[in-house]
Amino acid sequence: METPFQQVVIVDLASLGIGEAPEANRYDAVGADTLGHLATDQELLSLTTFEQWGLGNLRDVNPVADIAAADKPAGYFGRVHVAVPDWTAQTGIDELFQGSADAWFKQQTSSGLAVQVICTNSIHQFAHPVINASNDQAALDVALARTTAVSSGQQASQGITYVLLNEGTQHALHSRVTEYRQWLQDIDTKLFQLSHQLLSDTLLIVTSTQAIDPSFGRLTREYVPLFCFINDQNTGRALGIRRTLADVSATVEMNFHRQVASKGHSFLVELTSR
Repeated sequence: METPFQQVVIVDLASLGIGEAPEANRYDAVGADTLGHLATDQELLSLTTFEQWGLGNLRDVNPVADIAAADKPAGYFGRVHVAVPDWTAQTGIDELFQGSADAWFKQQTSSGLAVQVICTNSIHQFAHPVINASNDQAALDVALARTTAVSSGQQASQGITYVLLNEGTQHALHSRVTEYRQWLQDIDTKLFQLSHQLLSDTLLIVTSTQAIDPSFGRLTREYVPLFCFINDQNTGRALGIRRTLADVSATVEMNFHRQVASKGHSFLVELTSR
C-alpha cells in the first residue's frame, strides 16, 4: 500500500501556547497567553510563516495584533488540548509519542524506519541516540540536511526526524519576553526556509509539547498550536481542536504502517484528501 509521505519531520517548539485552556483555573494559569502577550503596542510581532499557515485563523475570536487570518492558508492548522494532567516537559513529550518517547522510537526503528532525534543542548534524556546541535537554528539545519539526504541515497528511504528546540524554553522560563519574541520570529523565518526546501513527499509538523508564558515564567495550562506543511500543496485546511498531542504520532503511524494507534486519532485523511 502506498505511503503518502516518505519522511516526516516533527519540530517541537517546546514553549509556545496560544491561549488558556478551559481548566486553566485549576493550574493557576488564568489569563495565560504566550502568543498574545508577545504582541504589544511597542513591539511589532512578525510571524509571517505561521500567519501563512493559519495562525491568525486560530485566533479569529481573540485576534492577536499584527497576525491576520489567512484567506487561503498555505498550511494545515489546529490547536491541541493537552490531555496529561501532570503536564511537565517530559510528560508533554511522552504524550506526543503515545505515552513513552523511548518506547515509540524503538518501535519505529524496529519496523525499519530511520529515526533521527535532534536536540539543542537539551536536559532531556533519551534512550535513542541523539544528535546534539549548538543552537536551534543549527538543529533545523541538521534536520533539513538529514531529510533531504534521502534524495541522494544517503539514508533510509523512509524516516522520522524529531527536532526538540530549547532556546525558547529557556527564554520563557526566565521571563525574557524580548528575547523570546525575537527567538520565535527567528524560528518563523527559519521554518520558511526549511519548509520550502523539503521534498514534496515530506510532511512537516510543527507543534509544542509545552506552553510557557514568559509573563508567568513557568509552564502554563494553554492550548498549543499544530501546523502541517506539504511543499507541493498550495492550500491547507483547519484540523480543529485535537484532544491530545498523541494525534501527531497516531498520524505518523497511519502514514507508515496503516494501523490505528493505541492512543490519539490520526489526521492523515485531512492531509491527503483534496
